Amino acid sequence: MDDKWDPRNLPDGSMSGNGHQSIRARVLIGEDYDGIMRHTVTENLEYLDDLVNSGETRGLPTDDPDELRTWVIGILDAEYTAHRQWCPAPDGSTDSDRLTRAFRSLDTSGIIAREFFDRNPREANGRLASQVAQGPGARGYACYTAEDGEYAAEGGRLLVGYGSREGTPEADAAVGAEVTAVLREYGLDVEWDGDPGRRLDVRAATMRRAGRPARGTAEGDRSQERTIEVSYQDTVGEGGIGQSGPRFVDLQEYRELLYRLTPEPRSFLVASAPSGDTVQVMWEPGPKLWVESPKPAEGRSIGRHATLAEAAELVGVLATEDRADLSLLGDLETRVW
Repeated sequence: MDDKWDPRNLPDGSMSGNGHQSIRARVLIGEDYDGIMRHTVTENLEYLDDLVNSGETRGLPTDDPDELRTWVIGILDAEYTAHRQWCPAPDGSTDSDRLTRAFRSLDTSGIIAREFFDRNPREANGRLASQVAQGPGARGYACYTAEDGEYAAEGGRLLVGYGSREGTPEADAAVGAEVTAVLREYGLDVEWDGDPGRRLDVRAATMRRAGRPARGTAEGDRSQERTIEVSYQDTVGEGGIGQSGPRFVDLQEYRELLYRLTPEPRSFLVASAPSGDTVQVMWEPGPKLWVESPKPAEGRSIGRHATLAEAAELVGVLATEDRADLSLLGDLETRVW
């Protein structure tokens, strides 16, 4: 690589210190390759185009738009390749995965828990406080912002905010204690002195996502020996997993998508085997997770409300045995379309 194209050689405040960092952060937190291309890379290219048009090219390796695009995509490819070579713990999990599972546990117990929510802690807390006030059964909230998550993915600490429906110091402290207990239950190291005015300090070993960010089309991913075809849509615009048409993933990636799917009504995740058998999940008010297998020829589906662990087990069978066996859930319901 020519030295002028190496982002490490560019001055602070340039694309290297800003756009490169944002691309790296999105890779480390497990955002898929195509998603980074659509959003982060596009935003950086628009920013660079503005710089070139205004004559502010200091720190850029070139002012040619096509060469700049090649350069930025090269940064993404390098970070993506490095992340794919990184290996998590022997069991395939990281503190980031455990935190997500803890947040889902909080969701189902009445504490709305959101990751990468907003970019400003005060605004994030205010928005979730309003959501708690409007949501029946919600007792409080917990969250960390996108900047908090990106900082932690780079090796820094993670600060988690929280609050209660009542909004009093006593009620806030009670929610803080509950969130702390759940995070510790999932094996996370949390420091907090009980002060409701302070966020929880999560001392994570690594906040990288264990699942590797997906790249390319469904046909391209098939060559990577992936076993399940998935499509999904997260109804939360920020902090969720977004949406994707059919692409292939392995079981580890599926589990990560399942747990990261935001528990908001109509968020769904569909998994299909080569046989055509399908297991699909959708969050419903409560929040409750509806798990079903569709029977298109009969105009109906069979399923029931289940836990995330039960849904993951069903898809494990789907991937290894090429069949959707919802009998593992016990008594089933029929929903006619």
